[in-house]
Amino acid sequence: MKKTHLLFILMLLTSLIMHAQHQIGHTTIYFTDPDRGDREIQTEIYYPATTAGDDVAVATGSFPVIIFGHGFVMAWDSYANFWEEFVPKGYFMAFPRTEGGIPPDHGEFGMDLAFLTDAMQAENTSSGSLFFGKVTNKTAVMGHSMGGGSSFLAAEANPNITTLVNFAAAETDPSSTTAAANVTIPAVVFAGAEDGVAPPAENQIPMYNALASNCKTYIGILEGGHCYFANYNFNCSLGEMVPPPLPRDEMHEIIFNFLNPWLNYQLKGDYPSYLAFNDSLQNSDRITYEQDCDLTTAELTEKQHLDFYPNPVKDILYIDFSDQKNKEAIEITDATGRVIMNILVTEKSSQIDVSNLKPGLYFLKFKSENKTNTNKFIKL
Repeated sequence: MKKTHLLFILMLLTSLIMHAQHQIGHTTIYFTDPDRGDREIQTEIYYPATTAGDDVAVATGSFPVIIFGHGFVMAWDSYANFWEEFVPKGYFMAFPRTEGGIPPDHGEFGMDLAFLTDAMQAENTSSGSLFFGKVTNKTAVMGHSMGGGSSFLAAEANPNITTLVNFAAAETDPSSTTAAANVTIPAVVFAGAEDGVAPPAENQIPMYNALASNCKTYIGILEGGHCYFANYNFNCSLGEMVPPPLPRDEMHEIIFNFLNPWLNYQLKGDYPSYLAFNDSLQNSDRITYEQDCDLTTAELTEKQHLDFYPNPVKDILYIDFSDQKNKEAIEITDATGRVIMNILVTEKSSQIDVSNLKPGLYFLKFKSENKTNTNKFIKL
């Protein structure tokens, strides 16, 4: 696994451009799965709201969904760190409360996660639902420990899942490693390097290796343990016994540094966030990682019929369009989203004087007749 040390960390989350923060609403829904003998799935749902509270109005707009599976004998409320991070940024989070006893049925729990993916989509078209017209068609399935292993089972079972993310995933019965071989969607596997409950070598690494995803990433958090992916939970702490070296708050910071741009790209289609995610991988000295993606950054840029160089740039940025047929409107914004330049390009090759820009991260957006694409460059 590769570990990259650099002199500084490149503004890891600047591509997120400070989306409006929402209040956190909450409701409980008892879903029923008719295909499994009317199995009841009590689900705690946290959502972007106009005001904080239970059963309050959903905020203006529509939002993607995160389905999250809890760990062994861990309650959903151990994961408040996740809903407090993502709901204000415009995500639904749904937590099934099933399989909290001993012994849990991993197969049923995986199917609960898979079922909730479609159940939340159905809420979008149900006129009597609190979430009518509020749910986009993008869903991430996540899970921690047992829930992480079960998330592989869910992703194998439901093709409507957009991306798979898990934390300290533990092997399940039926096998999550076997299921991973049938999972082709983009996936991120998080592990704690010092996990003594579900050691990476026996759990997350085999699962990652088995994945058939077209883009998969393994992130091993140095000095990270098993339980600190979540907030404090007595049962988990009892199982881990020896606390890991990395403090809980620092572990959460590392997780969200990667997870924010990944979700923003996968569930909201924000291309600069894909670049920010990969920058985080390459620049962080707090992780080890492996990545296998069929579509590289260079290939994505090529598909946009745009080439620009040098990057980083000091004075002149050269722009080449591989199939320039129409006028191209180019907009340069800074890391806060403020527009710095607007340029109309009429030739296949052009150059932009950026010598007066302050050093930092910038985004280059170009608009032609039918599309808008965004790229990132660094001004020295």
